[in-house]
Amino acid sequence: MERICPNCQHELKEKHKYCPNCGQKKEQKLIPSLREFIAQSLDSVFNLDSKIFATVQALFVPAKLTQNYFRGVRQRYYPPFRIFFVSALLFLAVVNLMSSRDQNVLKSNVPALIKDTEKNVLMWNTLDSLSKLIQTKQNGDNLALQKTIDVLKSEIPDSRKDSIDVYVKVSQRDLVSFSPIELADRYGIQSFWERLFFIQMAKLIKSPQKFNTYLMNHMMWLIIFSMPILAFILKIQYRKSHRYYMEHLVFLLHYTAFVLFSSAVALFLESILDTQGLYWVLVVFQFLFLLFAMKTYYGQSWGKTLFKWTMFNFFGLFVFAFAFTFFALLSFTLFS
Repeated sequence: MERICPNCQHELKEKHKYCPNCGQKKEQKLIPSLREFIAQSLDSVFNLDSKIFATVQALFVPAKLTQNYFRGVRQRYYPPFRIFFVSALLFLAVVNLMSSRDQNVLKSNVPALIKDTEKNVLMWNTLDSLSKLIQTKQNGDNLALQKTIDVLKSEIPDSRKDSIDVYVKVSQRDLVSFSPIELADRYGIQSFWERLFFIQMAKLIKSPQKFNTYLMNHMMWLIIFSMPILAFILKIQYRKSHRYYMEHLVFLLHYTAFVLFSSAVALFLESILDTQGLYWVLVVFQFLFLLFAMKTYYGQSWGKTLFKWTMFNFFGLFVFAFAFTFFALLSFTLFS
């Protein structure tokens, strides 16, 4: 007896246990029992796909994923862009976690300065108000009180005399008391570009951690922007091998996924073990990993591979420097 798959309306044969079109199990109740519902839910949450273990294992073997991909061995591994995307998300998650827990990551002393300034402004405003009140009533007791106020003022830093360079010198008191737009009006910044720069600098000084997080969350776009250019550099370097452009792009996707995944693990271990230097040891290893990956995948002599590895890193640094500058300026302009 033939049936119709309720999920995709594909015709099912008697021999089919699963729909050949969408993969849904043939014998499924439209309304499952509570026990079946709980079992399905637990299975969907805790049943880790074996592909992730095979992919991560192969990721740490130079060029293994790329070689298998172009040999047609693809079912057991995640597709190139998917493993790259997962690794990027893991890296960003670890960086954001560390940024919120540890002020040593992209740290700044400005927030503490602003908090101290807020207290000073409040105390100075209170003392100024008392001074004005005393001046309306001149007597011996009030004069003594005024001297006490003067002593307190001498002990409290006057934030009105201290300033922070935000394109122009801005007093700490104004920086705390006014919004960036109000500051621009107060200091007479009229030119469009000068005003934009001033307002964005004020936002950055007030919330440096927020900007750092905003910048790091857009790192993936920097990498995606650089990837086609770096693949083109490999295409030029290995033009005599007659390899397709897509081969170089997939090779870079796998290598970048390795860099992001291993960096996430190293940063996390540094955080929980409270050690220093582990990440920089990994950076050296990542550069050497690329050398072995190029030797394995492209199959040239060590001399040629070492030369092309050196040139690729040289031009790659230029590409990343340009891309980082571009995206940093874009993030600075759009930061709110």
